[in-house]
Amino acid sequence: MKNLLFLLFATLGAINISHANDVNGDSNVNISDVIATINMVLNPSTASAAADCTSPEGVDINDVICIINIVLGNGGGISQADAARFLNQATFGATLNDINALTSSNYETWLNQQFNLPAPAFFVDELAASWLNTCRRDGDNGTGNLYTNIDQFVDTWVPEELSSAAWWNAILNKEDQLRQRVAFALSEILVVSGRGPLSDSDFGLADYYDLLYTNAFGNYRDLLEKVTLHPIMGRYLSMVQNEKANPAENIRPDENYAREILQLFSIGVHELNLDGTLKMQNGQPIPTYDQDVIEGFAQVFTGWNFANTDPSVPWTWDLWIGDGLTRMPMIPWEDYHDTTEKQLLNTTLPANQTAQADLTAALDNIFAHPNIAPFISKQLIQRLVTSNPTPAYVARVAQKFNNNGVGVKGDLQAVVKAILLDDEARNGHATVPNFGKLREPLLRLSHLRRVFGTEPITQTGTFWQREECGQGSYSFYPMPIDSTLSAFGQELLEAPSVFNFFLPTYSPAGPVGNAGLVAPEFQIVTENTMTQLSNEIVNEVLSQDWDNYDYISVDTSHEETLVANVGPFLDHLNLLLLNGDMSPDLRTLLRDYLNNTPFYDNDVDEKQAYQARDAILLILHSPDYLIQK
Repeated sequence: MKNLLFLLFATLGAINISHANDVNGDSNVNISDVIATINMVLNPSTASAAADCTSPEGVDINDVICIINIVLGNGGGISQADAARFLNQATFGATLNDINALTSSNYETWLNQQFNLPAPAFFVDELAASWLNTCRRDGDNGTGNLYTNIDQFVDTWVPEELSSAAWWNAILNKEDQLRQRVAFALSEILVVSGRGPLSDSDFGLADYYDLLYTNAFGNYRDLLEKVTLHPIMGRYLSMVQNEKANPAENIRPDENYAREILQLFSIGVHELNLDGTLKMQNGQPIPTYDQDVIEGFAQVFTGWNFANTDPSVPWTWDLWIGDGLTRMPMIPWEDYHDTTEKQLLNTTLPANQTAQADLTAALDNIFAHPNIAPFISKQLIQRLVTSNPTPAYVARVAQKFNNNGVGVKGDLQAVVKAILLDDEARNGHATVPNFGKLREPLLRLSHLRRVFGTEPITQTGTFWQREECGQGSYSFYPMPIDSTLSAFGQELLEAPSVFNFFLPTYSPAGPVGNAGLVAPEFQIVTENTMTQLSNEIVNEVLSQDWDNYDYISVDTSHEETLVANVGPFLDHLNLLLLNGDMSPDLRTLLRDYLNNTPFYDNDVDEKQAYQARDAILLILHSPDYLIQK
């Protein structure tokens, strides 16, 4: 089934749209091109693709204005289709207002504006405020003392609906879309999960996500240390309370974090060229480390404990006090730290160093490895732009990872900028075979909700006793299904394992694998997840007339006013949903459906509502849409 779906998606390519607005072919864009475009508006039969500056089909007065702006230097000649493609790589969904604003600006200006937006931690604070407003009490069934401040409950379990709602509110409404989008990408590389031992650590998980969010444009070396010392990672990969060897008690340093920081968070298991391809020796890949190195790093990561423990009171080392301080960096306990020599990557750490000195040296050792630039750069490209970047694309970004232009390595702001401004990101849909990626379930939903707009549900009382308690009203975005992980294959910070929801190297058997390509997101595509997600999308598009707590409704009222003019209506949806890449086959199908399908309702407004929503749903389930290019 998965192979069939991917083959179907891959066989429908994008329309090759010209991005050069040299209308008269003289190798310049000047007043002559403005005049030529005006003539094409007056005589549409002479229109050329070069004059189509703002939309995927048709030349009109907007194209004249667009080319005038290019001549004047206003906007650098970004078409609406190009703006939509860029924003769908850099945000959780390109709205029409954002698209139009970008056509009047340029990519670099937009990026710099995003980089300069303030980045206060949001998740913990919003979660706490929402939790207070739900009237949650410290007893069952709404009885007991009312919580009044965050310190009373910050390490307690909270409803899954509330945690999800806090994140959705941020990604749908916050202005700093690029930071939000990069934080989400990092959460799929530096993975922790609320499944298993962290199921009761909602505020700690929120704080971990805030860490990724606030450091999304920082330095990867700094981020790696903050991740290493975060108590949520400490619990997830068993570094917290990791002890030095004690043969008498059959204790050995835990190797869990040592293995995953190398394998997944930094350098991978095989040596790489700068372009991400494998280095080979005698026809075989070259391992980056062996068991001795794993054991050396395991020794490094000993002697760290929760921040609310006290090294001066030895018996509290393994004391379990709730969650510990799940939002404070772990602290060293030197008595439990291994002080022997340690074998690392091509070096040996000397004996008798402190826990912090060993950790600093070990992370520097990892960061100095040549693999880290291509290994992390390629995964960020995959999460933001395309599943199969060319080696040249990876190399260009990895070079920027190694040196941001002023000699700094690991500058994530420079890396993100290099990824999004690269020619392959901007034009690969038209120039690179197999360009694009399957949209992840959460990104399909966020795109839908941002493009058409949606309002949160407002209520009072708890999630379980609505309209009771009376502490005040609050807004939230309800979870679409009780468990989006089982339903869609993806849920924020709920990956089945440290390997994320899908592997960056996943390659479905069949045509994709035979071609040497990867398709990571297809690892969670099953008959069940496809059907459940399809049902949710249908509900959100159709449920806007329902009065139901359980459904988010998107607003298609504007599209309903456009549907009577089929051509412009399809142009509009083509831009909003497909970056202007609607295939001729899909356009013909939609046109025939809208023109020839009888609708049973005689009310014109109702008929147009059905037509618009049906067309939207047909696009959202098409191969053209599912493979983002």
